[in-house]
Amino acid sequence: MPLLNTVKAAEYLAMNPKVLRIKASEGKVPCVRMGGRWKFSEEVLQDWIAQGCPDRTVQPSLWDQEDLG
Repeated sequence: MPLLNTVKAAEYLAMNPKVLRIKASEGKVPCVRMGGRWKFSEEVLQDWIAQGCPDRTVQPSLWDQEDLG
């Protein structure tokens, strides 16, 4: 599963990278922190979008990405 950095994920989501970093730090977008940087799975982002961008309390499995490292 390829991981996207913040810039690539922001492009994919049509969002400003700074806004995406804020949303990531607030737990509003499914991602993981690796080496001090946010990483995003394109597959997980697709699922997240398909499910209507639910927050962590509605769909916690999207945030369970510990096996990405």
